[in-house]
Amino acid sequence: DVNLAAGFAVLGKSKNGDDILLHLPPPAVQLLRALPTIEGSEFVFPGRPVTQPMAAPRHQYKAALARAGLPAKTT
Repeated sequence: DVNLAAGFAVLGKSKNGDDILLHLPPPAVQLLRALPTIEGSEFVFPGRPVTQPMAAPRHQYKAALARAGLPAKTT
């Protein structure tokens, strides 16, 4: 969950059940606000279908590396 107005993201629950809050610096908030939105999705990074969050971005990550001309694995 991302709250751009308040400038934080909830990353999940800790072992004791408390929310893990990540405070977003203003440049991060600006970048997130600039991302295109997808109709019918409430997610920053929607999956397929767009009503679900992206579950495993491995394929997208590898494709981005290939487009950038970077190796898929580093040693």
